[in-house]
Amino acid sequence: MEPGGHSTYQILLNEPEETAGGVLSPLVALGCDLEHFTPKLKGIDVPPESDIYAVYSALEGGMAAGSWTFDEMRVEHPT
Repeated sequence: MEPGGHSTYQILLNEPEETAGGVLSPLVALGCDLEHFTPKLKGIDVPPESDIYAVYSALEGGMAAGSWTFDEMRVEHPT
């Protein structure tokens, strides 16, 4: 089985998504798919055609703004 080129991250929102507004919309705009595990815990799938550097910048920006913390789960994009 070959890797598919997707990278994945896990986000823990500081507020439930319903009250956090559109804080995840920049990731969606970059082509990411979201998995909603709980109101605060989200999985982020970054498809191979997405700019991994722009996505990582958005993840760091959300953390710097106090919206979430995140963990890198798997990175298959070339660096």
